[in-house]
Amino acid sequence: MAGDLYCAICGGPLRPVDISSVPRNESFYEALERGEELGDWDERHKYDLGIITPEDAEWTANAGLLGFNPTVQGNDQ
Repeated sequence: MAGDLYCAICGGPLRPVDISSVPRNESFYEALERGEELGDWDERHKYDLGIITPEDAEWTANAGLLGFNPTVQGNDQ
């Protein structure tokens, strides 16, 4: 997915992720190298089902982001 954001502490994604419907295999990479159509227009940008499952990534839908901006106007500390 374009514009993925990751946690600086744990490395996990900060938003729901797109996961391929099938694990990647050698033929996928060969087709990618040849520039062939891969089904979904963005299939090559999805995460590999052989590495991560939708259940593994469920927590990303509930993750929050905490940050500190010392340059925000009104920060007198």
